Amino acid sequence: MKRTSKPNSQMWTESEAAQMLRCSTAKIQRLRLTRQLGYYPGRPVLISQDDLETYVASVKIIRVRMPEPAGGYVVVPAHTRPRAFKLLTRSEAARLVRRSSATIANWCNGGKLPFLPGRGSTIDEVDLRDFILSNTYQPITQAGAALLSDSAIEEIRRKARIASLKRRFAR
Repeated sequence: MKRTSKPNSQMWTESEAAQMLRCSTAKIQRLRLTRQLGYYPGRPVLISQDDLETYVASVKIIRVRMPEPAGGYVVVPAHTRPRAFKLLTRSEAARLVRRSSATIANWCNGGKLPFLPGRGSTIDEVDLRDFILSNTYQPITQAGAALLSDSAIEEIRRKARIASLKRRFAR
């Protein structure tokens, strides 16, 4: 989609947009020409932050397990709102939460974590933070703790103490 008026959001060149989306400039050109990514014509072609956020929100997917008679998985859109993003590779996400990249892949393939499909699927840092907050009791690393606010860390520690006490008195 060609745009004519300049927005108030930040503008990026094709190569900068490719770095943000962790893809090639040829893919950015292909997305522009197939009207999946909005842009401002000119020399150089500019892409707004809003258009990038809209694109990322539109391509996020989740794998969902089908009921038993049919079996298997089906891929459905994640239906997320456009928002600021920072995309991570599986290995970067694994290092951040101190898990293996296979675990991150299992979370994506199991439908627990939305991701952007591709040769090397990427994960939004905000989605990873939300998943970690809703499914674990303690921050894993210093970098993982940096994703969390102080009150969230205290809440996680409190839940960890409660879970520890429940396990201890369940025996």
